[in-house]
Amino acid sequence: MGTMKSTPKSKTFPYLSRPNSQAKGGEVTTYPKDDLEEGLSALHDGFDQGVDLLGGYYDAGDNVKFNFPMAFTTTMLAWSVLEFGDFMDADLQHAVEAIRWATDYFLKATSVNGSVFVQVGDPWADHNCWERPEDMDTPRTSFAVTAENPGSEVLGK
Repeated sequence: MGTMKSTPKSKTFPYLSRPNSQAKGGEVTTYPKDDLEEGLSALHDGFDQGVDLLGGYYDAGDNVKFNFPMAFTTTMLAWSVLEFGDFMDADLQHAVEAIRWATDYFLKATSVNGSVFVQVGDPWADHNCWERPEDMDTPRTSFAVTAENPGSEVLGK
């Protein structure tokens, strides 16, 4: 019985966790928000390193993007589509869009030769400040794994 009540709300998770922004041909477009009152956020992610890191998902109710949990979640969602896609009916399209949103971000995160961007946002600053994504004023520092700054754990995912 509790599952039936939570299922419709759980379908909004990808929209709640994603920064509502993506650049297409230089334009910023928003994605479905249902009854949410969220606006655009994180429009300059990656600019500190000269790379476009718009997209992806925020982690655990904060405004930081961590690639490791995002990769795991995307993998599980893709696996669910492969295993149960025939039973998803109209929700299949939402699942595919959620997967695509993450994989487009991962392609951007790996677009610079010799670097893999693995995090956007300062978790210490962000966790000390509770604010809506469209109002965030915490640092949006981009962190990359390189030969000089290794990180095999996150690259293994």
